[in-house]
Amino acid sequence: MKNHIKIFFLAFVIACVDSTYAYQFPYNKSLTKNELIYNRSIGISDAKAHLRLGRMILLMIGGERIEWKEKIRLNEYQKYGIEWRSTGDVVTDEFEDYRDGFNEVMKKEITAWYGKDAVQLIDLIENEINAKIMLETLKRNKGKRGGIS
Repeated sequence: MKNHIKIFFLAFVIACVDSTYAYQFPYNKSLTKNELIYNRSIGISDAKAHLRLGRMILLMIGGERIEWKEKIRLNEYQKYGIEWRSTGDVVTDEFEDYRDGFNEVMKKEITAWYGKDAVQLIDLIENEINAKIMLETLKRNKGKRGGIS
């Protein structure tokens, strides 16, 4: 039993050390503003670190403002083993380069994994999301007067 705990702890430490840059996303409170360095090459290395940890993640600008809509979005991407992360409304040239580099690596992996172009798969997922959001909106507004929420 003690050996299992030692092995688990060692694997955990290696995973944490191996993915040093993988957690350098915006709003990381542990880093100061001067330590946040974003560029294309760091985005690529961060994506590779996440892939080594078995995570497929897409970084998307903006995000849903309505909680139930966000849950639908997260669940649809999760069906394909993809984590959809909103980076908020961060729009700086450096961060755009970071996000482009990160997503480029992830889209190649998605294409390799699913055998179809990542853009086609993302379009398919987004169509499913939009259909579910429309159905849920209709259910929520059934019998109500006024606009769609």
